[in-house]
Amino acid sequence: MSYSARDSARSPPLNSSGRRQGAQSNGASGARDGDSAYVEDSRSIGEAVKRIQQYTADIRRETSMLATAHSYAGGKKKVQEAAQAAKATMLEAKKLLEGFPTGGGGALSEQNHRRLTRQKLTENLMGASKSLEASFRAYEVAEAERQRRDAAAAAEAADPAAAGRGSVEMHAMERAEAGRPGPQQIQEMDVSEAEADVHTAIVEEYAQEIAQISGSISSLQRAMVDLAEQAQAQGVTLDVIETNMSNATSSTAGASEQLTYASRHHRTGTKLVFWLLLLAVVIAVVLIVIVVRKH
Repeated sequence: MSYSARDSARSPPLNSSGRRQGAQSNGASGARDGDSAYVEDSRSIGEAVKRIQQYTADIRRETSMLATAHSYAGGKKKVQEAAQAAKATMLEAKKLLEGFPTGGGGALSEQNHRRLTRQKLTENLMGASKSLEASFRAYEVAEAERQRRDAAAAAEAADPAAAGRGSVEMHAMERAEAGRPGPQQIQEMDVSEAEADVHTAIVEEYAQEIAQISGSISSLQRAMVDLAEQAQAQGVTLDVIETNMSNATSSTAGASEQLTYASRHHRTGTKLVFWLLLLAVVIAVVLIVIVVRKH
C-alpha cells in the first residue's frame, strides 16, 4: 500500500474543505463566528503538523532500511509519495495560518492569547517542515551511498582480483565519510537552525511590543502630568469662585440690613404722616365749629 493511500485511511484531509461544507450547511444561520473559526483552525493546523511528522517518520524508516534491507526496490517511490503528501498538507496549513483569526471583539488578553497560539502553530509547522526537508535529504544521501555500495559489490563479483583494491577503497571512503556529519546530524542541525530562526523572530516581535508598551506608558505619564496641572488650575479657579461667593454673601447680608433699616424708617415716617393728617383734620373741624357758632 502506498503512503498516499495509507494517509487517506489514516486521517481525513484538513478542514479547509470541511469548513466550506459546514459553512454551506449552516448557511441559514449565518457565517461562523470568530471563536469557532479560531478553535477549528487551531485543531486543523495541529493535525496537519502531526501528519507531516508522521510522513517524516516514514521517510526516516525508509532511510534506515536502505542500510539494512537486502533490497530497497519501491522505497524511493514511497518516499516521494510521502514527501508530496506532506508538501500538500503543508500548503493547506499555511493557507489556514494566513487567515488565522487573531482579532475579534474579545478582551485584549484573549487577542494576545490567540496571537501567541498562532506564533506557536507557525513555529511547530516550520519545525516540521525543516525536519521533513532534512529527512528527505538524508534519504537522498543514504540512497546515493547504497547505490555506491551496490555498484562496488557488483564490481567485486565481476572481478575477484579487484576485491582487495575495492575493499581498501571502501575502507578509505568510510574513513573519509566518518569525518563528515551524517544524515541524522544534518537533520538535527537544520531543525535547530529553524527553531533558532523562529525564536529569534518571536523575540524581535516581543521587543517591538515592549517598545510600543513603553511608548504608551510615556504617553500615559504625560497625560497624567497634564491632568494634574489642569486639576491644580481648576483648584485655583475654585478658590477664586469661593472667595467671590463669600464676598457676595457679605454684600447680600449688608444689603439685607439696609433694606431692613429702610423698611423700618419707612414705617415710622408713614405713621408720622398719618398722625399729622389726623391732627390737621381735627383742627379743621374745630375751626369750622367756631366759625359756625360766631355766625
